[in-house]
Amino acid sequence: MKAAWLGVFVIALAAGSGCSDKKVTAPNPPSAGIGQPPAPFIHPPPGIPNLTVAQLLAAPDSLRLADTTTAIPVSVILWRDYFSDHVSGSPMYAVALFSPPYSDPTDAYLWVIRDSSDVWSTTMRFQFIEYPTNDYNYYAYNYYASGGPKWGPGAYVDVVIGVRRSPTDVRLVLLRHVWIGATS
Repeated sequence: MKAAWLGVFVIALAAGSGCSDKKVTAPNPPSAGIGQPPAPFIHPPPGIPNLTVAQLLAAPDSLRLADTTTAIPVSVILWRDYFSDHVSGSPMYAVALFSPPYSDPTDAYLWVIRDSSDVWSTTMRFQFIEYPTNDYNYYAYNYYASGGPKWGPGAYVDVVIGVRRSPTDVRLVLLRHVWIGATS
């Protein structure tokens, strides 16, 4: 299983190198003043549903779409890259994996919540379908985001993934206590 996660990190890192998502919230929010902590990420970029932290943290712990009663397995990987900048590292990257019965690449959103107040919100881009290999025996739809805040690594955050089913229907799932990893 460790090899499968490493493969996802390498693939996602290679796919995201040099890419930027124009809809990403600025990775370093403006400070409240010299020596003051950064202002919280609360306002989403255009196109992302504007939900409060309370609404996000009230999301269900399983993703169910309108056309199925079966929960869709969702996992997320968060990390910062220290390969090219050994001191301060890269902004946060994220990969979300949707497993069957999920089968419809569509708009996906990510909210990463730190300390129930700071929020990074962004759209996720569909990248590819992970097919079974000798290391793992499932396939999954791979979504990617980059340009997040410089939180962690080693910190735990809550993550909400949203999937748009129609112009007025966004299904959410809450993944609690997600670790922010690092590559170096």
